[in-house]
Amino acid sequence: MQNFVVIAASRQSAAWLLVSLCCLLLSRVASAQVTTVYATGFEASEGFSQQTFLIGQAGWLGEGTGGNGILDQFILDQGQQAFLGFALPSDPNEELSGVWYPLNRASIPANNLVRFSVLMEVVDSTNGEFDEFRWSVFAANGTRLFSLDFDNYDLGIYYLQQNSNTLVFTGSSFANSFPYSLTLLMDYSRNRWSATLDNMFDGTHSLLVTNLAIATSGSPQGLGDIDALWLWEYGDNYLLFDNYRVTIENPAANSAPRIIAPPLTRDVVAGSATTLTVVGVGTPPVRYQWRFGTNLVAGATNSTLALTNVQPAAEGAYRVVLSNSFGVVTSSVANLWVEVPVSIVTEPSNQVATVGSNASFSVIVTGTPPFSFQWYFNRTNELAGQTNATLVLNNVQLSALGEYHALIANYVNVVTSRVATLTVLPPSPWANHDVGVTGLPGSANITDGTFSVSGSGAGIEGTADAFHFTHQTWTGDGQIVARVLTLQDTAPGAEAGVMLRQTVEANSPFAFLSVSSGRGVALRRRLETGALPFENRTPGAAPRWLRLMRLGNTLVGHVSTNGTNWSLVWWTTLNLPAQIEAGLAVTSHNNGALNTATFDQVSLGPLAPLPGAWPEPGPVIALGGEPAGTAAFFNVGGFKFLLSGAVGERYAILASATLTNWLRLATLTNTFGVVEYREAGALTNGFRFYRAAITNAP
Repeated sequence: MQNFVVIAASRQSAAWLLVSLCCLLLSRVASAQVTTVYATGFEASEGFSQQTFLIGQAGWLGEGTGGNGILDQFILDQGQQAFLGFALPSDPNEELSGVWYPLNRASIPANNLVRFSVLMEVVDSTNGEFDEFRWSVFAANGTRLFSLDFDNYDLGIYYLQQNSNTLVFTGSSFANSFPYSLTLLMDYSRNRWSATLDNMFDGTHSLLVTNLAIATSGSPQGLGDIDALWLWEYGDNYLLFDNYRVTIENPAANSAPRIIAPPLTRDVVAGSATTLTVVGVGTPPVRYQWRFGTNLVAGATNSTLALTNVQPAAEGAYRVVLSNSFGVVTSSVANLWVEVPVSIVTEPSNQVATVGSNASFSVIVTGTPPFSFQWYFNRTNELAGQTNATLVLNNVQLSALGEYHALIANYVNVVTSRVATLTVLPPSPWANHDVGVTGLPGSANITDGTFSVSGSGAGIEGTADAFHFTHQTWTGDGQIVARVLTLQDTAPGAEAGVMLRQTVEANSPFAFLSVSSGRGVALRRRLETGALPFENRTPGAAPRWLRLMRLGNTLVGHVSTNGTNWSLVWWTTLNLPAQIEAGLAVTSHNNGALNTATFDQVSLGPLAPLPGAWPEPGPVIALGGEPAGTAAFFNVGGFKFLLSGAVGERYAILASATLTNWLRLATLTNTFGVVEYREAGALTNGFRFYRAAITNAP
């Protein structure tokens, strides 16, 4: 996350100084006696030709059928270079090609250091594929000891230990087409190795690893060869390398201690363990004493200081003093930073606001600062610029109704707050109409977010309606949600619910999702002006949450007992203009009486994903939203059905005439919990089967 760049920079500045110092020290290891085991610049004067493979020239060996050879001046001013890669293996199943020079050192003299240095450059592919290149050190008996891996996919540098196939990130990366100087320093007496990488273009240094075991089982068993390896994965990347050099360095006798690699600054999570390590040489015995600030660390007399269950009190400056009979040297400071994970002390709480007022959510956290905050609306919608501990919403509108939570992070971890709900109360009064001929005038009022709506009327069932409507104008796609708390039993057909309606005329097209006093939950709709409505029912009674959604000309009704888990009532196609009336409808179904219904959790706003878990093992195709027959197909432009499923799923829509061979027609994303599909080809295709399959494919 970008928020952490500053943290890393501030805490790693000291580490960068140590890295540079370490690289400098690596370049100044004992000047007493240096024996060259093997060195070459791959020049023509050394017997290397550009006319053939590297394998077989001047004693170089290899394996695999991947490309290798000699090039000239691909690294500027360096004469000839060897290369590995570029020409693809003749066997497409081949995964590895390698080249090496046999060094054949059965043993390394005690207290001597082996140094390997090479100039290298990874050149990117021309076909967009990625490969890996690796330097691997082998013992004299052919056992791989350790490797450094340069991954062309993520440009990361990794290491492998003996008897392990697990790549471990060094924390450093490289760039394609830039020359680097790689140095490996191996202390066989201590069974430890370190590695540095110098960027020859800008002079920067990186300490890749320090004080790792050369052999993880037994002793290193000498030095056999140091191989350049190409792990082929269909790319034509290649590795250039030059100035390949292996030396054995014998420190001077009777020498004072010298630090080869100082301890490095560490960032650790509170409660975890870490180690600080120094790599030093000198005439034995070399003694060690670690210090924390100005105080001695009791019992810390080894080259490695192991710290367990690290707490914030352990944060500070560490250094180590090396001494023998010929002198004393003190390391540079290694800072230990102890990071406490972020945790939430106070969660955001539910809020209620009226249209035009302000609302806010707050979260209080503890841990190691700095913290980053990001607020979200309705689970997945990131709120731009809302990156403080308090989210302030000014001039709240109905569209702000929904769920809010925060994502909080520090250098250690990321936590998510609880989801808090903002209830937005509509402005009072809403528009009120007695639609059609009603025996008694209806009314509505709002108190503390609860709507009380009274209406008479014969009902919303014939070619003309009679009920009371509390509503607002709405444009485009959206949804209205409300919980019907109570409904009087003025007649078996008394109803209360949410409605989307073209006009307030009695014969207007509409969709009405209702709870009745004795007939369950229904989605009723009039598809044309003055037509008789259709309806579909499911069991249920007040209190019930109702949710009516408009997606273009598709209207969908859902019902819930808790406001979280929803089930489909029915759906329909209704051609409405962009601007409609949306609100709460009540009819007594008895023209001589008023029926008073109460609603709360009322919201009118843009479409939002259905909350709660999808109860089925997969998506469900819902049919029946259209009348059966050719006329309905032509009316909607094809065969149309609704898919219900988990929010965020992607579906492949497939068709077949035989149930054997399936044709992929489209890929849909379920953004809101339901998504419609219409196949125009159904107007001419004849008989077909359809199915929906969950897919991650685009």
